[in-house]
Amino acid sequence: MMFLYGWKTSLRNGKNFTEKLIKMRVFIFLDYDGTIVSFKPKPEQAKPTKKVFRTIKKLSSKENFVVSIISGRSHRELNSFFPFKRLILVSNHGIQIKFSQKNKFFFEKAKKTVSLIKKIDSASKKKFSKIKGILFQNKKYAFVIHYRNVSEKKHSKIKSDFRKLVKKIDSKKQLEVIKGAKVLEAKPKGWNKGNAVKKILKEKQRKQKDLIFYFGDDFSDEDAFKALKNDFTFLVGKKRKTNAKFFVENTAETIKFLNSIADAFL
Repeated sequence: MMFLYGWKTSLRNGKNFTEKLIKMRVFIFLDYDGTIVSFKPKPEQAKPTKKVFRTIKKLSSKENFVVSIISGRSHRELNSFFPFKRLILVSNHGIQIKFSQKNKFFFEKAKKTVSLIKKIDSASKKKFSKIKGILFQNKKYAFVIHYRNVSEKKHSKIKSDFRKLVKKIDSKKQLEVIKGAKVLEAKPKGWNKGNAVKKILKEKQRKQKDLIFYFGDDFSDEDAFKALKNDFTFLVGKKRKTNAKFFVENTAETIKFLNSIADAFL
């Protein structure tokens, strides 16, 4: 993997290529936490900076751009961060997609897991609440346990115990536990970011000449990297084994790169 430099200059070289850029569309998919906004001790503290806000606004306002924020966060949170009409909001790892006020998608099987999530919420708080630094998040269709602020020596046991807890409660195996950046999340099986990306590309009738960019840092982004194996996929942050083709060092580099893309296309 590598970080690509000179993007803006290379795209502007050549009259014929510039003419092609006018006709093609650019799809940009962006994870939120760890990709365009840095991690904070508490999830609610990780809000977009003015620079991030301006960048997303600029990208989503371009007529030939289709921009999607695709995150594990709730729709309410994403909409409060970026209240832009042309921006597609993908929440809860793809379970909910808002194309517009009138055009929305929801993974119906998620409704059947709400009672399970409540039980996991209650059992988790009973089991883990005495651990200093532990945080819980009930997103209705998913439950998250955050251990970023917990002593590192306790991480392995927390992960093991949480998986066992979910397995015991979810006897019909309707849920899956996915890992993130110092978090574990119990969510409905059968739908992920890869499915969501495919849904959006189909809805927007992707053409062969269109360009696709996906930026993500999380393990949940791997499903999207796989779905976009022939496109431009970027792992953000710490290097690890991944299905992404390229590497971006941090959130600041992601925003810098996005602005270069916005400025390069007419």
